[in-house]
Amino acid sequence: MARRRRWFWAAACGAMIVAGIFVCAGWLLAHRGLVGRTGTLHLPGLSAPVSVIRDQAGIPHIHAQNRRDLARALGYVQAQDRLFQMEVGMGLGEGRLAEIAGPEPLESDRVFRAFDAEGLVRATLAMYPAEVRAEVEVGAVGVGNGCTP
Repeated sequence: MARRRRWFWAAACGAMIVAGIFVCAGWLLAHRGLVGRTGTLHLPGLSAPVSVIRDQAGIPHIHAQNRRDLARALGYVQAQDRLFQMEVGMGLGEGRLAEIAGPEPLESDRVFRAFDAEGLVRATLAMYPAEVRAEVEVGAVGVGNGCTP
C-alpha cells in the first residue's frame, strides 16, 4: 500500500509540474506580441513623431500630429495585435479561406467569390474623398510594416 501511495504522489507531483509548465508557457505566449511592444521604433514614412502608449490592459493609445501618421501607426498596431484575424477576414472576404484553412470552407469561398465582396469594397472605397482613400492606403502600408518584426 505504501508503494502505491508513493507512486500516486509522484504521479500527482509530476502532473502538477507539467501543468505548471503549460500554464507558464501559455501566459508567456499570450503576453508577448509578434513584435516588441516597448521601446522606440522607426516606422518608415512618418512625417512627425508618433507615440503609442499601451495601458495596463494592453489597449494602445496613439498620439500623432496629423491624420496620415495616425493612420500609418494604427495599421502597424492593428498588425501587431490582430494580424491572424485580419488574414482570416481577408481570406473570407476574397473567397480564399480554403487557402488558409484547408478544403472545409470551399463552399463559403464559392459564395463570397460569387458575391464579389472584394469588388464591392473597392467600389465603395472609390466613392470616398481622395484624402480618405489616401489614409486607408497609408494604414495598409502600416499593416505591412507591422508584419515584419
